Amino acid sequence: MTKAQQSKSQRAEREARRRARARELRERQLRERPRHQVSVSEAQLIRKARMDRMSIDRAEARLDAAVIRMHDLGLTYGQIAAAFDITRQGAMKRHQRALGKLKAEGATAVVVIPSDSAGI
Repeated sequence: MTKAQQSKSQRAEREARRRARARELRERQLRERPRHQVSVSEAQLIRKARMDRMSIDRAEARLDAAVIRMHDLGLTYGQIAAAFDITRQGAMKRHQRALGKLKAEGATAVVVIPSDSAGI
């Protein structure tokens, strides 16, 4: 083995040892950190994720109401699908799911109040 090959081999070994030490340090820090302790950044991420989930739920409720209202006005599933850039089957599935939710909640009539146009 030439000196250049030995030098390259030694550098690779040193780099492997350095990576192993760094990995061990990270693992030790994770083990030593109390499980109940949450950092500020983690708490902020959790709060943001919850708020995002609520936003998604509200948007889906508005979309469900819009699909039901469009169908009640006589639009076909093909027209509804074109409005949302989805398939006709997708529009039907959303409509049936939304109606199922309303029936499960005991609703007898669908009333849609567009929150965006009411300035709410």
